[in-house]
Amino acid sequence: MPQFEEYKHKGTIFQIRLPLEWDEFEDYLEFEGIKFLKMVNLIGFFEVFSRSDYEFGGLKDCIFIDVGANTADSTLYAASKEHISSVYAYEPFPEVYKVAKVNLELNPRLAEKVKLYNYGWFDKNKRITTTEVNNINASAVNTIIPELAEIIKREQCHEVELEIRRSSDVLKEIIKQHSNNPIVLKMDIEGAEYECVKDIDKAGLLKKIDIVFMEWHIKGYKQITDILEKNGFIWFNEKLSGNSGFIRAYRKSV
Repeated sequence: MPQFEEYKHKGTIFQIRLPLEWDEFEDYLEFEGIKFLKMVNLIGFFEVFSRSDYEFGGLKDCIFIDVGANTADSTLYAASKEHISSVYAYEPFPEVYKVAKVNLELNPRLAEKVKLYNYGWFDKNKRITTTEVNNINASAVNTIIPELAEIIKREQCHEVELEIRRSSDVLKEIIKQHSNNPIVLKMDIEGAEYECVKDIDKAGLLKKIDIVFMEWHIKGYKQITDILEKNGFIWFNEKLSGNSGFIRAYRKSV
């Protein structure tokens, strides 16, 4: 029987229909042929499978870059698509990264297309100390931005040290290895997107990207869409709440 889940995310209450296949004797659930640990992030499932945030067509042999991979829901979704040949996934928070690794192990055929890394993106290389939420179902709120991390109640978190790498350096290497492939950049990093986009733009790399999927937080979308437009993208913004939204951007030639 289809499962119905109601939850509140960014000011909106959703009731989503997830035809999840549960097996009481197994530790995983299966959705669209993809297996996940039962400790799922429902927000991620809604965004990826119900709202279809990362659905696109018209391109072949794409490289999908998943910045803020969380438990690998978007990573495995991308790997399941025939028009995506490789997936690069980045998740800096250690407990979430562990779950992502197990989810990949549950799907060995799809995992062959994926490279998963335990570090985050920003505009410089550094190590930071921040907090990680204890409940994996709330892991979508993990952030490397100090003023946003302060919002999360301390008793619901534990302290972690994270590795952060300069976004343009990481992206440059991927583009170098796949110079003839369309590049799709997905970014959901809870407030760090502004610095990353500026860094990638400054390095002249946005012109090498074909599609951008990106959540924005707190500061609005205009800082990001102005940069995208300058680099030849047409864009669409979907407001999710008063302080967050989702951008879909496509190179005009696509």
